[in-house]
Amino acid sequence: MPVLVSYVCQRKCKPSRAERRHNDPEPKKREYFERFDLGKLQEIEAKPIPYWYPQGFSMQGFSRYQRDALYYYGIKEVADLFTKRNLWALVHCG
Repeated sequence: MPVLVSYVCQRKCKPSRAERRHNDPEPKKREYFERFDLGKLQEIEAKPIPYWYPQGFSMQGFSRYQRDALYYYGIKEVADLFTKRNLWALVHCG
C-alpha cells in the first residue's frame, strides 16, 4: 500500500514539485491522495493488462531453496515477482 506520492505540477504551480502522504496534515492533500492516487491504483488492479508480457515462465533457474521460499509467498512464476502496476509500466514502456 503506497504511503507517499511525489509529483511534478505540469502547470505554473508553486512549488512545481511536491508530495502527498496517506496521513498528510493538509486535508486537501490527504483527500487527493485517497481519491486520485489510491483511486488510480484501484483502477489498474480492476483492469486486465492490455499488453503482452511473459507469462508461464517457471522459476527453474532458481535453486530449489529459492523456489520453495518464493512459493511460500505465492510466487509461482517470474511475472509474480512484480505488482500489476509494475508489470503494466514495464510492458507499456518496453
